[in-house]
Amino acid sequence: MPHASVADSDAEDDLVVEVTDLRVHFPIRRGVLGRTVGQVYAVDGVSFHIRKAETLGLVGESGSGKSTLGRAVLRLISTTSGKILLGNTDITHLSDEEMRFRRKDIQIVFQDPYSALNPRLTLGASVAEPLVVQGLTDRKMLEQELGLLFNRVGLPAEARRGFPHQYSGGQRQRIGIARALALKPSLIVCDEPVSSLDVSIQAQIINLLGALQDELGISFLFIAHDLAVVEHISHRIAVMYLGKIVECGRTADIFKNPRHPYTRALIEAAPVTDPAARRRKRKVLAGEVPSPINPPSGCNFHTRCPLAMDRCRREKPVLREVAPEHTAACHLIDPAENFAP
Repeated sequence: MPHASVADSDAEDDLVVEVTDLRVHFPIRRGVLGRTVGQVYAVDGVSFHIRKAETLGLVGESGSGKSTLGRAVLRLISTTSGKILLGNTDITHLSDEEMRFRRKDIQIVFQDPYSALNPRLTLGASVAEPLVVQGLTDRKMLEQELGLLFNRVGLPAEARRGFPHQYSGGQRQRIGIARALALKPSLIVCDEPVSSLDVSIQAQIINLLGALQDELGISFLFIAHDLAVVEHISHRIAVMYLGKIVECGRTADIFKNPRHPYTRALIEAAPVTDPAARRRKRKVLAGEVPSPINPPSGCNFHTRCPLAMDRCRREKPVLREVAPEHTAACHLIDPAENFAP
């Protein structure tokens, strides 16, 4: 479970990022003139917040919009509508020049440690790059800062002189984390940071992130499809399906009492290590995520939901509170009894 415990704090001053009704729609263009003939609804009305020293896990199947959402929060791609507050600053429509000075507050750790580093640069040069871009050019200060960063992620100082091909995937991911830490950000977006690593190395990286959060008070948006990893590192979990968040709550609540059928299906389908639990037949969610070009009417999940009824096909459910700090979007939840079948 997460190292820090901040999920019970509601102080607005603790908010590191607040996203409101965010939409990212990509136009589909065809023909010689490039006429717009449709839209890809990659992120479609998403709201969430992350507090200081908190980790929000973002889970969902491939194609649910998780990585697009992470890149939109980073302003690596343009948004269609909505608002992104980083601290007290609305960064949604900042120019590239204005955004450059906010980059130090929000960084990313990429999924693939092999392609995230320039093979022609030493590891030290890769980690130093954001510091140089932000104006730190004094060589002595750079060397001191690099030594601190390498030590912080568990690598020897002499590794600064090496090249990426000389190191393993886990070591390269530590470099990616060091580079993200260089500007002392308040939020780091981790986009599937351990999915390409061996299981034993995954645990080391997750423990490293937890230790850094304890030490530095950093917040994480942790994007992953592995529920076991997300359960271990996250204070809260947001479940995403076809561009929308369908459930969000404290990690223990999500796993103990999932309220949305999709969340329940993800948990039931997850691999287990307990031999007794393995003997029970796993329930695999049927079908595939529909196309974000033409999402279903009503509830996006109704085409795969075993509990779907006529209302689900006609009317879109809205996120509403089903327990303290626990929201879900499902017509099956009885508002009077706060009951999920």
